[in-house]
Amino acid sequence: MIIAENKVVKMHYSVTDNDNNSIDNSFDGEPLIFIVGTGYLIQGLEDALQGKQAGDTLSVTVEPEKENWDLNFTVFTNEIEGYGSYGYSDFVVNNAKANAKVYMIDTEVETELSYDNFTLANVDASKFINDQRGVGSSWRNGGGPGALPSLKDNVFYVMSDTDGNLYKIKFLALTNADGERGHPEFVYSLLK
Repeated sequence: MIIAENKVVKMHYSVTDNDNNSIDNSFDGEPLIFIVGTGYLIQGLEDALQGKQAGDTLSVTVEPEKENWDLNFTVFTNEIEGYGSYGYSDFVVNNAKANAKVYMIDTEVETELSYDNFTLANVDASKFINDQRGVGSSWRNGGGPGALPSLKDNVFYVMSDTDGNLYKIKFLALTNADGERGHPEFVYSLLK
Protein backbone atom coordinates (compact mmCIF):
# COMPACT_ATOMS: atom_id res chain seq x y z
CA MET A 1 0.00 0.00 0.00
CA ILE A 2 1.25 3.49 -0.87
CA ILE A 3 0.43 6.12 1.74
CA ALA A 4 -1.91 8.76 0.32
CA GLU A 5 -4.86 10.99 1.28
CA ASN A 6 -7.74 9.22 3.08
CA LYS A 7 -5.72 6.03 3.68
CA VAL A 8 -5.64 4.52 7.17
CA VAL A 9 -2.07 4.30 8.42
CA LYS A 10 -0.78 2.33 11.39
CA MET A 11 2.77 3.20 12.41
CA HIS A 12 5.23 3.23 15.25
CA TYR A 13 7.12 6.43 15.90
CA SER A 14 9.88 7.94 18.00
CA VAL A 15 10.19 11.67 18.69
CA THR A 16 13.55 13.12 19.67
CA ASP A 17 14.83 16.63 20.23
CA ASN A 18 17.78 18.23 18.43
CA ASP A 19 20.19 16.50 20.83
CA ASN A 20 18.62 13.10 20.06
CA ASN A 21 17.02 12.82 23.52
CA SER A 22 13.83 10.76 23.41
CA ILE A 23 10.67 12.79 24.02
CA ASP A 24 8.01 10.24 23.08
CA ASN A 25 7.64 6.92 21.28
CA SER A 26 5.08 4.23 20.58
CA PHE A 27 7.39 1.23 20.62
CA ASP A 28 6.53 0.37 24.24
CA GLY A 29 2.82 0.38 23.48
CA GLU A 30 0.35 0.54 20.65
CA PRO A 31 1.15 2.02 17.24
CA LEU A 32 -0.42 5.27 16.11
CA ILE A 33 -3.45 4.81 13.82
CA PHE A 34 -4.78 7.73 11.78
CA ILE A 35 -6.28 8.72 8.43
CA VAL A 36 -3.94 10.70 6.18
CA GLY A 37 -5.16 14.17 5.30
CA THR A 38 -7.48 14.70 8.27
CA GLY A 39 -5.09 17.03 10.11
CA TYR A 40 -4.44 14.53 12.90
CA LEU A 41 -0.67 14.87 12.39
CA ILE A 42 1.34 18.03 11.94
CA GLN A 43 1.58 18.98 8.27
CA GLY A 44 5.33 18.37 7.88
CA LEU A 45 4.99 14.77 9.01
CA GLU A 46 1.96 14.12 6.81
CA ASP A 47 3.85 15.56 3.82
CA ALA A 48 6.86 13.30 4.50
CA LEU A 49 4.64 10.19 4.67
CA GLN A 50 2.98 10.82 1.29
CA GLY A 51 4.13 8.20 -1.24
CA LYS A 52 5.85 5.95 1.32
CA GLN A 53 4.98 2.27 1.53
CA ALA A 54 4.27 -0.16 4.34
CA GLY A 55 7.58 -1.16 5.93
CA ASP A 56 9.42 2.05 5.00
CA THR A 57 11.46 3.75 7.69
CA LEU A 58 12.09 7.46 7.59
CA SER A 59 13.45 10.29 9.66
CA VAL A 60 11.60 13.59 9.53
CA THR A 61 12.59 16.96 10.95
CA VAL A 62 9.47 19.03 11.53
CA GLU A 63 9.42 22.67 12.48
CA PRO A 64 6.87 25.40 11.81
CA GLU A 65 7.69 28.09 9.27
CA LYS A 66 9.89 30.72 10.89
CA GLU A 67 7.42 33.61 10.87
CA ASN A 68 4.23 31.60 11.43
CA TRP A 69 4.32 31.23 15.20
CA ASP A 70 5.06 33.23 18.34
CA LEU A 71 4.53 30.78 21.23
CA ASN A 72 4.58 27.00 21.35
CA PHE A 73 3.28 24.78 24.18
CA THR A 74 5.53 21.73 24.27
CA VAL A 75 7.62 19.24 26.18
CA PHE A 76 11.14 20.62 26.45
CA THR A 77 14.44 18.96 27.27
CA ASN A 78 17.03 21.18 28.88
CA GLU A 79 20.55 20.47 30.06
CA ILE A 80 21.01 21.25 33.75
CA GLU A 81 24.70 21.64 34.49
CA GLY A 82 25.90 19.02 36.94
CA TYR A 83 22.68 16.97 36.65
CA GLY A 84 22.21 16.15 32.96
CA SER A 85 19.10 16.35 30.81
CA TYR A 86 15.71 17.15 32.29
CA GLY A 87 12.36 16.99 30.50
CA TYR A 88 9.83 19.72 31.25
CA SER A 89 6.14 19.22 30.55
CA ASP A 90 3.90 22.26 30.05
CA PHE A 91 6.81 24.27 28.70
CA VAL A 92 6.25 27.40 26.59
CA VAL A 93 8.85 28.47 24.05
CA ASN A 94 8.82 31.74 22.18
CA ASN A 95 10.01 31.99 18.58
CA ALA A 96 13.48 33.43 19.14
CA LYS A 97 14.39 32.45 15.56
CA ALA A 98 11.99 35.09 14.24
CA ASN A 99 12.73 37.59 17.03
CA ALA A 100 9.61 37.00 19.17
CA LYS A 101 10.80 38.35 22.52
CA VAL A 102 9.24 38.14 25.94
CA TYR A 103 9.72 39.16 29.55
CA MET A 104 7.93 38.33 32.79
CA ILE A 105 6.22 40.66 35.25
CA ASP A 106 6.02 39.27 38.79
CA THR A 107 3.30 41.23 40.61
CA GLU A 108 4.74 40.23 43.99
CA VAL A 109 7.92 42.13 43.04
CA GLU A 110 6.43 44.90 40.91
CA THR A 111 3.46 45.43 43.19
CA GLU A 112 2.16 48.52 41.36
CA LEU A 113 1.54 46.46 38.20
CA SER A 114 -1.20 43.96 37.43
CA TYR A 115 -2.32 42.32 34.22
CA ASP A 116 -5.43 44.49 34.21
CA ASN A 117 -3.68 47.85 34.69
CA PHE A 118 -0.62 47.14 32.49
CA THR A 119 -0.53 49.43 29.42
CA LEU A 120 1.80 50.22 26.54
CA ALA A 121 3.35 52.98 28.68
CA ASN A 122 4.53 50.30 31.15
CA VAL A 123 6.54 48.32 28.56
CA ASP A 124 10.26 48.30 29.35
CA ALA A 125 12.06 47.34 26.11
CA SER A 126 15.32 46.72 28.02
CA LYS A 127 13.73 43.69 29.73
CA PHE A 128 12.94 41.72 26.57
CA ILE A 129 15.05 38.61 26.19
CA ASN A 130 15.61 36.82 22.91
CA ASP A 131 15.79 33.32 24.36
CA GLN A 132 13.27 30.63 23.44
CA ARG A 133 12.91 29.87 27.16
CA GLY A 134 11.62 33.38 27.95
CA VAL A 135 8.38 31.95 29.36
CA GLY A 136 9.54 28.36 29.79
CA SER A 137 8.11 26.83 32.94
CA SER A 138 8.07 30.11 34.89
CA TRP A 139 4.26 30.36 34.51
CA ARG A 140 3.74 27.37 36.81
CA ASN A 141 4.97 26.00 40.12
CA GLY A 142 7.07 22.84 39.97
CA GLY A 143 5.24 19.71 41.04
CA GLY A 144 7.18 16.52 41.53
CA PRO A 145 6.74 12.93 42.69
CA GLY A 146 3.13 12.57 43.73
CA ALA A 147 2.28 16.25 43.17
CA LEU A 148 1.05 18.02 40.06
CA PRO A 149 2.39 21.45 39.16
CA SER A 150 0.14 24.43 39.81
CA LEU A 151 -0.49 27.74 38.08
CA LYS A 152 1.35 30.86 39.23
CA ASP A 153 -1.24 33.59 39.54
CA ASN A 154 1.28 36.34 40.31
CA VAL A 155 2.99 36.46 36.90
CA PHE A 156 2.14 37.65 33.41
CA TYR A 157 4.25 38.30 30.32
CA VAL A 158 4.93 41.05 27.83
CA MET A 159 5.63 39.83 24.33
CA SER A 160 6.86 41.37 21.11
CA ASP A 161 5.61 39.07 18.34
CA THR A 162 7.29 38.28 15.01
CA ASP A 163 5.65 41.39 13.49
CA GLY A 164 6.73 43.69 16.34
CA ASN A 165 3.26 43.96 17.94
CA LEU A 166 3.25 44.15 21.73
CA TYR A 167 0.96 41.95 23.85
CA LYS A 168 0.39 41.14 27.49
CA ILE A 169 -0.30 37.46 28.24
CA LYS A 170 -1.53 35.79 31.43
CA PHE A 171 -2.05 32.08 31.99
CA LEU A 172 -5.38 31.17 33.58
CA ALA A 173 -5.23 27.38 33.78
CA LEU A 174 -2.70 24.56 33.56
CA THR A 175 -5.21 21.73 33.08
CA ASN A 176 -8.66 21.16 31.65
CA ALA A 177 -11.77 20.70 33.82
CA ASP A 178 -10.86 17.01 34.34
CA GLY A 179 -7.43 17.95 35.70
CA GLU A 180 -5.53 16.70 32.60
CA ARG A 181 -2.33 18.53 31.78
CA GLY A 182 -1.68 19.75 28.26
CA HIS A 183 -4.70 22.05 28.10
CA PRO A 184 -3.37 25.47 29.12
CA GLU A 185 -5.72 28.42 29.09
CA PHE A 186 -4.54 31.99 28.75
CA VAL A 187 -5.75 35.49 27.99
CA TYR A 188 -3.90 38.08 25.95
CA SER A 189 -4.40 41.66 24.86
CA LEU A 190 -2.74 43.81 22.21
CA LEU A 191 -1.06 46.79 23.85
CA LYS A 192 -1.99 49.96 21.95
